Amino acid sequence: MTTKKVVTAVGSSTAVASAASAPSGTGGSNAGTATASPPSSLALGTKEPKGFRLKLQQMVAGLSAVIPDSTSIPTLQAGTLTKADMVSQLTQGLTQYAAVDDAEITLTQARASLTGDLPALKAYYDQVKEALKLFFGKNSLMLAKFGLVVAKPKAPLTPEQQLAANARNKQTRGLRHTAGPKQKAQVQFQGQVAVTATVSGTPSTVAPATAPAQDSAPVASPPGK
Repeated sequence: MTTKKVVTAVGSSTAVASAASAPSGTGGSNAGTATASPPSSLALGTKEPKGFRLKLQQMVAGLSAVIPDSTSIPTLQAGTLTKADMVSQLTQGLTQYAAVDDAEITLTQARASLTGDLPALKAYYDQVKEALKLFFGKNSLMLAKFGLVVAKPKAPLTPEQQLAANARNKQTRGLRHTAGPKQKAQVQFQGQVAVTATVSGTPSTVAPATAPAQDSAPVASPPGK
């Protein structure tokens, strides 16, 4: 089974939340000026952020780096927004994106595992299927309870149907120019074959072969002569 290398998440929701809620300004005369640096890591999940996810990440980074902790920003419709509320709500969105990344990684690993196990699983299924056919019989109706197709026996042909089938088979064999073993054995070439051989080198005369001489046995005379 093949395994795939999976990249783990760069950050976590806890790390982002703690980084976003860290003090980013001081009180007194410097209350309106942010002094904290941007969080070291606001990337959640394993994918490169883009689209709205990237906007969320950039917004959380800006709130953490620029807005002091004690700041409340008024809005036209939603009332007053505190820094803690804004960072918390936006960070929850990043956490949901990271959860989707984790789910996709788990799904990819599960699919890879299943793909590697399928050949052995199918082979074992075939073994179970054959065992059930041997146990119940290949024509048993009980096989349908296991999701197996029951082999239906062919109905015997009537004499008229058998004659028609034989006639169709004979016509088919004629169209295909096929023949049985006995018919093939009767087909032989009956003509004469002319063979011409060419031999390289010095021609030589070969004496015709003579038949070996046979010893003549004495003929026995009948008794009494």
